Amino acid sequence: MVTSSLIHEFGHCKLYEDTGKPDDHKVETEEAANRMGRKSMLELGLIPDRYDEHRAFFRQSYEVDGNWTETQCRAALAEWEERFYGDAP
Repeated sequence: MVTSSLIHEFGHCKLYEDTGKPDDHKVETEEAANRMGRKSMLELGLIPDRYDEHRAFFRQSYEVDGNWTETQCRAALAEWEERFYGDAP
């Protein structure tokens, strides 16, 4: 999950290089950063197996009113881990 976050943030850098526009924290920009990060790292073979699932998890924070609270984040993470890992720690 951490690797996917770093790739996503690298995507923001590449997006800025390509467009010159600062990050506006909109969902569309976040999705563009996901794509740009994937495109940049795909050639190097550095995309984690669950990159898209990781990015979908973090996108949830943009789909709630206001900021994602710690409680919301922990609940979403527990649900995500159960869905993808089952009983594994």
